Amino acid sequence: SVRSTSLKLPGVDLSSSGVLPLIHSSMAKIESWFTSFMLGAVCGFFPTSLLLLITSNMLDKRVLHDLRFEQANSDQHKEQRQYPPLHQYDQKGEEVAFEMAKKVRILCWVATVPENHKTKAVHIRDTWGKRCNILLFMSSKNDSSLPSIAITTKEGRQYLFDKTKAAMEYVYKFYMESIDWVLKADDDTFVVVENLRYVLAKHDPSKALYLGCRFKPFATQGFMSGGAGYVISRAALRKFVQEAIPNKDKCLQSGSGAGEDVQMGPGLLLQYCRLLPLHITGSAACP
Repeated sequence: SVRSTSLKLPGVDLSSSGVLPLIHSSMAKIESWFTSFMLGAVCGFFPTSLLLLITSNMLDKRVLHDLRFEQANSDQHKEQRQYPPLHQYDQKGEEVAFEMAKKVRILCWVATVPENHKTKAVHIRDTWGKRCNILLFMSSKNDSSLPSIAITTKEGRQYLFDKTKAAMEYVYKFYMESIDWVLKADDDTFVVVENLRYVLAKHDPSKALYLGCRFKPFATQGFMSGGAGYVISRAALRKFVQEAIPNKDKCLQSGSGAGEDVQMGPGLLLQYCRLLPLHITGSAACP
């Protein structure tokens, strides 16, 4: 018969109260930790994989969209480069404006100063000034790039009316027979010349007319705002130069303290010019 024997180690108790229960407990903890780890790994893997898949698809679509946008944008630029030059378009409005310029001849003269030639006057020359039949810049210094005409008057607000009188005399002397109307503007004025021609076409330049935005302070008869720009007819120019300027009793002189446009009012109105306010729709300045 076989007898069961038990392993006994000196000084070691392998009974239920010894090492074996401790080993079983450690193995159980390891199995529990491993099970938790695997469960966590499985639970974390699938959501993470799904998130990465979705993000990857979104990035792919975004990149594809950007590539398509760049391609479309590039194609658009190619199409734009194939457009004909501006002057090749059928510009019927330009033809109308050109014909109006033949019938309503406007000389525009702009009051400026040397320090504004490159900062203000040059922009009038390059924009709306081109629409005038004749464009002149009245300054105290000749400048061939504009071109400007040197007026022999002092600079300063108190001498502006002297500049205006000298400019009107210059226009009268050299351009009287070539124009219908004279527009006086400052170097910070903007004018839509085509619209001005449309308004002036309704009036007769052989009559003494004085047009603009009428202000009434400082002068009983009123005056046309110089900042907005004002227009006089060919007949009014003749009256102003031949009758108003020589008459020192009726035409205010420099140093009176009044503004150029204020002084211009009595100088013209007292010579029987008809005052015609230009009513601008929606403008509080010209009610």
